[in-house]
Amino acid sequence: MKHVRRALIASLFCVASCGGGGGGGGGGSPPAPPPPPPPTITITAPTSPLTAGLAGDLFSNVTFTATGTGPTTWTVTGGSLPPGINLTSGGIYGGTPTTPGTFNFNVNATNATASVTSGFSHTINPLTILEVESNNTPASANALPVRTAGIGSLATVGDVDYWSFSSTANTVVRFEISGLRHDFATWDAVPNVPRLQVFGSNGTDYLVGHDILNTAGGSAGWAWGFHDADIPLFRIPTTGTYYLRLDCFDTAFGGGEYAVRVVPVNVGSLQFESESNDTFGTADSITPGVISAYHADGNDDWYSFSVTGPAIVSFEMMAYRTGIHGVAGVMDNDYYDPLIQLVSPDGSTVIRTADDGFFYDSALSYLLTTSGTYYLRVTESTFPTDGDAPYFLTFTMQDASTAVAESETGDTTAEATAIAYGDIVTGSLSSLTDLDWYSFTGTAGDMVRVTWYDLESHEGAVDEIRADFAIDDITGISEHISFEDDYNLNIVRTMLQSSGTFYVVVGADATAVGGTNYAFRIELVKAASYETEVNNTTGTASGISGAGRAAGVIDVSGDVDVFSFTALSGELVTFAIYGATGANSNGFYDLSGNGSILTPLLEILDGSGTPVASVPWVGSFLSPEVISNGLATAEVTYRAPSAGTYYVRVTATDGLGDATHTHMIEKK
Repeated sequence: MKHVRRALIASLFCVASCGGGGGGGGGGSPPAPPPPPPPTITITAPTSPLTAGLAGDLFSNVTFTATGTGPTTWTVTGGSLPPGINLTSGGIYGGTPTTPGTFNFNVNATNATASVTSGFSHTINPLTILEVESNNTPASANALPVRTAGIGSLATVGDVDYWSFSSTANTVVRFEISGLRHDFATWDAVPNVPRLQVFGSNGTDYLVGHDILNTAGGSAGWAWGFHDADIPLFRIPTTGTYYLRLDCFDTAFGGGEYAVRVVPVNVGSLQFESESNDTFGTADSITPGVISAYHADGNDDWYSFSVTGPAIVSFEMMAYRTGIHGVAGVMDNDYYDPLIQLVSPDGSTVIRTADDGFFYDSALSYLLTTSGTYYLRVTESTFPTDGDAPYFLTFTMQDASTAVAESETGDTTAEATAIAYGDIVTGSLSSLTDLDWYSFTGTAGDMVRVTWYDLESHEGAVDEIRADFAIDDITGISEHISFEDDYNLNIVRTMLQSSGTFYVVVGADATAVGGTNYAFRIELVKAASYETEVNNTTGTASGISGAGRAAGVIDVSGDVDVFSFTALSGELVTFAIYGATGANSNGFYDLSGNGSILTPLLEILDGSGTPVASVPWVGSFLSPEVISNGLATAEVTYRAPSAGTYYVRVTATDGLGDATHTHMIEKK
């Protein structure tokens, strides 16, 4: 009986699960398809940890994204965001963080069919940190997050402070050192200047620094006086940790307090030289932007660019200002002092040569009217320096084909050709007595610059001209002017003290022998809110614009201008003032002055009106200037101990005042 049941079960199993056989053709059904997988969603950006932020500084928006169809809703489901930061339901993460620290949180992404949660971490660095002694070796260096300011002291003779920071390859940074500007009286009394040097990841390979006292034994050290010697631009060679070494230039004496900071600089997409560009035949083709390159002593670099119509081409070198660089880990023997030449399409005819423009760095600006491929030769100045160094070359090109053309009847203010900030203007002078007038609208507090192009800077010009600012036919405006036959650029600049219509008047230069074609461009360099008199006390202080600027004039003897601002706890505040040219070094000769003769005393006051930081126009030995902002007369730096309202006060060092004692202050 058992055998019969087993046979029956086997037979039934075969009918249910075996295919049809023989001539019967089969009657089974195909297997059912597997069920579809459940909907999924994945967060694709950003990755954790997020880019570090800085307390009190706007954190640029980051957009969260995820896979899946339909809209995604974003929520924080655990942990805590940095205070001041918000995540919208649309996935926009940003704000101004207020508290330093590392914050961990969970983010949920949900669409119509699925949901997922991921963890994130975000570090908010403090605005400033105080050194912890003893940080006198690379191994004991204090960690310094990028954009955070380190505060220390070099008052003890022989003291050395090390700070470490991390960065990625090809990041361009600025190394700021605020010694004289942070503790001017102490440094000036010694006298001494803080020295900043940068070393590689092993702590011993020298990368870059300045040499005010010519300790490298070259033909010349820093030739522009004693002031804060920062490093405006430096390209990080490889990803890793680097070290800042702080001591005094004169190691036989102590100094004072300082602040140091590493700040990323956005220069756009870098172009790199090929290193085989030693002749015009092997020139590297470049487009407007920034070129990163290396100069070896005795070796020229050539670059080519194309012009398809009238255009103003401008070039600026950043080499001498960046200091003395290391060669194989050892400090080179000298600075690199560049010289540049604009060369015609034939590769041999030099159109324009430019040497010292900004300190010993070269700059030129030229109006080309003929289409073609031109060249720029980067070589060495005749000044006796022989340093090897990386450099940055900034190249800009402005289309002049749509320039504003003068009205031939514009020989008086009543007939002036209307122009506006940003315009390129073309015209011609028919004789030595011809005058061309142009009108523009300006606002009190505007810093305005006109650069003109004539015999030495205009392909179609045959003589020299001069441009000036005016209020009417007979009244000029206090201005500063530079001529390219003396330096490199034809520039007139001023700071407007009222709002309304103003004029640019163009005439023949005193050296001219006839008429000529010409061009100029008018620029709004900086705009500022203008003081409201009477603002000579903290109780009547004027405000500062959202751009952090204010302007005014010490118009009578004994006048004082006071402006209010707010600072966060621990914030390092720097104010620059633009008045007369700098006292110690005037490396931006073509751009500074702006028509002012004010030699300022610049002070920061606390909430009670007590001075807490101060710099004069010039000290007993030193100057509160800085290499990276050669346009400014002086700068002062202060670390706010607590959040609140503070004040910046401007006084004339000689106690005098009139309409030419103009100024602009700028919170940096």
